[in-house]
Amino acid sequence: MPVHVLLGGRVRDRVACYTHVRPAGSGPAEVARACTELREAGWRALRLTLPASGETFEPRAAVRAGVETFAAAREAVGDDVDLILDVHTRLDPPEAALLCRELEPLRPLFVEDPLRCENLDAYRRLRERTAVPLAGSTTARPTPGDAFGPGPCSPASKARARSTALTPTARSAPW
Repeated sequence: MPVHVLLGGRVRDRVACYTHVRPAGSGPAEVARACTELREAGWRALRLTLPASGETFEPRAAVRAGVETFAAAREAVGDDVDLILDVHTRLDPPEAALLCRELEPLRPLFVEDPLRCENLDAYRRLRERTAVPLAGSTTARPTPGDAFGPGPCSPASKARARSTALTPTARSAPW
């Protein structure tokens, strides 16, 4: 029996989801072009990643490039498409705060993993310094000490350190 039947029946005909933007080039123009193509293909939410170049990750340069790329994407798709930026936990608190403040006028749906999840105080301080929604990745079966476990009772949710918990469907099964 389908799970939705056990839970009382269907409540919607569609489920909102996003796709990843992976353009051939790495510059803002290529990202904007890829976003436009995905919008024309029917996508209403797009996930970008914080750009990096070279062998060594330079946080300030990545923040500048990320804001420039996000701005180009926003200009290309307008306000009818939600944009997400995944940072992959590569920033320290000062750079994460700078990035989020500079993204505020560009209205991201959320910024994913701006910081490593081990320090909830850093997330809480970031949450206090930006209006941008923050999302923390999670799995359905967190490891011991995983502050970003699923649900409203996780330490991160209780601390009001994030706005959204992301649980990948592929990892949600108990097997």
